[in-house]
Amino acid sequence: MKKQCLAALAALCLISSGMGRAADQIRVRSEATAIRGQIMEMAFDKVGIDRTGTGVVEQIAVNKIASISFDDEPTELGSARKNVADGRYEDALTSLGEIPAVNTLRVVVQQDVQFYTALCRAKIALAGSETISVTDAGKELYTFLMANKGNYHYLEANEVLGDMLVATGKYDQAETYYRVLQSAPWDDYKMRASVLLGRALLAQPEKATEAGRQFQMVLDSTIQGKEADAQRLAARLGKAAFLALTDQADQAVALVQQVIADASPENTSLHAQAYNTLGNAHRKAGRTKEALLAFLHVHVLFHGEAEAHAEALFNLAELWKAVNKQERAVAARQILKSRYGSSPWAQRSGG
Repeated sequence: MKKQCLAALAALCLISSGMGRAADQIRVRSEATAIRGQIMEMAFDKVGIDRTGTGVVEQIAVNKIASISFDDEPTELGSARKNVADGRYEDALTSLGEIPAVNTLRVVVQQDVQFYTALCRAKIALAGSETISVTDAGKELYTFLMANKGNYHYLEANEVLGDMLVATGKYDQAETYYRVLQSAPWDDYKMRASVLLGRALLAQPEKATEAGRQFQMVLDSTIQGKEADAQRLAARLGKAAFLALTDQADQAVALVQQVIADASPENTSLHAQAYNTLGNAHRKAGRTKEALLAFLHVHVLFHGEAEAHAEALFNLAELWKAVNKQERAVAARQILKSRYGSSPWAQRSGG
């Protein structure tokens, strides 16, 4: 009996000592509970964690990771990470700014602070901030990217930097960063990258054919799953935009209407893009009234989607002017310049 008690006490001590070790946590998308242990390795495509303290390292692919938190991170970083997940970037940036002595933290924690700070500023700038320019925020994200190529945020940083270059009309430069994302070893990343790359290529009329190929690659994919289905919907919109650009407006309209019917009402970003694509197709076909109605959908129902809203306002200003509704044209242009002054749509808009 005494031996059994001693054995039980020894086991309890082992458990206690394990609990006392650093407890980093990786939240995996498909699992309800976090993987706890000590992060031992990190690369752009995987993170190695020792669950047991025995030196056995388990590799977790980055495309499976929802988030990582570190045992010794400041509470402000945890708050910021949650706010980012909720899309509350200004609140997250405030929390990040309150972290004391960042340079004394563990290197991976410092990298997380740097990444989320750059990400928040990028998202705020893309939403049309008057205080943070897309160009300045892009430089901060680029600095993080160049200094942390072995960080698990590396691919996400490439994607967001590509988005920022698109937002400033630097489509050819955006291609470079989307192609990095396209080189990731996972099919879902490749599909998303092809859609993003296709959009950047389509904005350069001389590259329309290559854009069409990118969208078709996604449509031809046999990969299954929620993310794959979402990318196929996005690729159908991209193909519709390609059809409109290549004088196939009626086919484009039909394809967009199918996407609108199939897409979840909660996917406001896709719906905003869809109505803009529909408006552009109608404009291409000379159907001004139908184009106005499509762009008004975005202005009235999806104005929370900043980039799509800026595009809709640009088109509304031109279309109202074309039908001699000068006051409405001026009003659309004023909203565009006041909310999205740094966007390429505002730069292209006349007086």
